Amino acid sequence: MYYNLKRKIIELIKILYPDIDLDILKSYENFTITLSKKILKKNESYLNREFIIYNLHRQEAELVNSLIVCLARHIDFCNCGETKKSSPEFVELYKKILHVALNNNMLDYEQLRNSNDYHSQKRLQEVLSSYWSSNSDNEENVILEIYNCFKIKDILKSQGFRYNISYGSWELEVPRNQFTDFQDSLKKLDDKIIIKSRNYNKIVFVVDCLIEVVGKSFKYKDQLKANKYYFSNGKWIKKIKGYQFLEEKEKIESIIPKGLGIKININFQ
Repeated sequence: MYYNLKRKIIELIKILYPDIDLDILKSYENFTITLSKKILKKNESYLNREFIIYNLHRQEAELVNSLIVCLARHIDFCNCGETKKSSPEFVELYKKILHVALNNNMLDYEQLRNSNDYHSQKRLQEVLSSYWSSNSDNEENVILEIYNCFKIKDILKSQGFRYNISYGSWELEVPRNQFTDFQDSLKKLDDKIIIKSRNYNKIVFVVDCLIEVVGKSFKYKDQLKANKYYFSNGKWIKKIKGYQFLEEKEKIESIIPKGLGIKININFQ
């Protein structure tokens, strides 16, 4: 994941600065990305060319936005020898980079616009307020994503589909104008499969984690088992994607009443 994330950020830099001096480009490309297991009030930090991303249970668009915040601080540092999130230079860089990333379909505008980060961050609201899409759906190809398709996975493999471990889907790059034809033919193989698409340039940023239910929950073991939890080392465990944590936590809280001393944890692998 680290390699793919950095590769996408470098692609974004080259889109932003197509005619940049080679030495400056090398400086912009000189950064590392760290995915922290910590849950903090802040979502990201930047220090010594390191992008540190926290709160990995957030939605994908929120995580990508954190990368963009770090990139803006990094370029600001490269340009000025220092960076401050309150400076006008940083704010303008952040807005420019986010708008370019959105126009190149690197993250989902609607997901970001409806996210918890958007509703809690005034600056994100401000930089999105002036956004206007100038390049929506102009890519020639899309990524076809197939879910719930175990019965036909061998057929998909023979047709060139590859498994995406981040999404848990089988996927194939197809021409945008042929998407419907592919969808119809695959549905004939198994009408229970789930078919989605994403833009070719989208930054894939999905983190695996474990949700853990700790405490005296034996009375609710049947409900937990029905929701695909298993018992190990004194706790009920289920493997999920980070962005599913809050939804899954609410589900468990609806099953097990408050006041029983139950703790629900997230553990990033």
